[in-house]
Amino acid sequence: MRRFSVIVRLTALLLTLLLAGCGQISEETYRRAEEFGGGLRDFLPAEESAPSSRPAPSGSSTPSGSPEESAGPGEPDLPENSGAGLQDGAGYYRTFLTAAQQAAYDQLLAALQDGKASAAVETASLEELTPAVRALYYDHPEFFWLQNAGTLTSAGGRSEYRFDICVEEAAREEMQAGIDMAVESFLSRIPSGATEYQKVRLVFEYLVDTIDYDASGAHSGSIYGALVERKARCEGYSRAAQYLLGQLGVFCTYVSGDTLDGQPHGWNLVSIDGEYYHMDATWGDPSFSGGSTPVPGYRNYAYLCATTEEILLSRTIDQTCAPIPSCTARTHNYFAENGLLFSEYPGEIGQVLADQYRAGARFVPLCFTSEEIYRRALAALFEENEIFELLESEQLPGGSVQYLSDDSFRVITILFP
Repeated sequence: MRRFSVIVRLTALLLTLLLAGCGQISEETYRRAEEFGGGLRDFLPAEESAPSSRPAPSGSSTPSGSPEESAGPGEPDLPENSGAGLQDGAGYYRTFLTAAQQAAYDQLLAALQDGKASAAVETASLEELTPAVRALYYDHPEFFWLQNAGTLTSAGGRSEYRFDICVEEAAREEMQAGIDMAVESFLSRIPSGATEYQKVRLVFEYLVDTIDYDASGAHSGSIYGALVERKARCEGYSRAAQYLLGQLGVFCTYVSGDTLDGQPHGWNLVSIDGEYYHMDATWGDPSFSGGSTPVPGYRNYAYLCATTEEILLSRTIDQTCAPIPSCTARTHNYFAENGLLFSEYPGEIGQVLADQYRAGARFVPLCFTSEEIYRRALAALFEENEIFELLESEQLPGGSVQYLSDDSFRVITILFP
């Protein structure tokens, strides 16, 4: 007698992220939820409609042709190695300032390193100074007590910039000690001889596993909120990634842009073995959608080492402060690195599921190299119920099946009980 089998499809929900907080979820955002990473809701297959095409984000184009075409104008004149020779990414935005702006940047940096609340600067032009202030803020996550704002005053031929401070000097030493302790604990987990890819992946996993998305805290946009309080918004996740990878000598810088709903968002650009990738730990973490998670330890690996073509499906990239290089490499794509990338169906999917399950995995993401193969796999596995045959042939639990599908990245994630 054929046993009763149940397939439950869970769809991902995009939560729009503000640089200073968390935006409201619009009906349109919720309707398009499965196209992006995040939280989960029940889905009835009978109610599914065909995916609708999305308009191109403002300021970018819907990817077509090569990834280089979709990266937008203003490709940076950078060498292929990590960050114009800036091994850990510190100073990336400074590279693209004018000579006068670099001089102001250096004056501001020296004052901050000396613990000063203001700095004498040579320029009396706010227009000239603003790019230097922004570049300094993006380049240096270690100044967790600094706001991305301040006041410029000019009198008697003298100009002074006063920083907007969010933590008084008396509290900084204790807070820095907490940061140092968290960093030391994390670094102790890095195996000797770890590759750049392994370091990037470990940072991504650490942030996803230890931080709860929370935009309400006073320090949610800083490394203190992310690493000590373990509550942060997108800015905190990204600046923590930048700080940790800087400790590991891996190029990582901060990137900003807007979601498709026009809300500010921040993530990272990393370089691995001389190739650039986007990394978004916030959207890799299911907690940012309200705490729901499909299985313990779930992570959305689609946002680890993504290409520009892939990242532009969910956002625009701000290149007004510095050009962001086009990310076209797939060498360190998570799915390719871990034998989870398939160019045919069914291929070795059954064996992969068995190996992953017996190794302790409770979720297995399967990525497909083309839209055609992805659609074929979805239909075969869950409309024709071939998933049960695969699970039974490998002697895996299969009385009921839950799965996630991500049309943007062509990923099907099987969830084990």
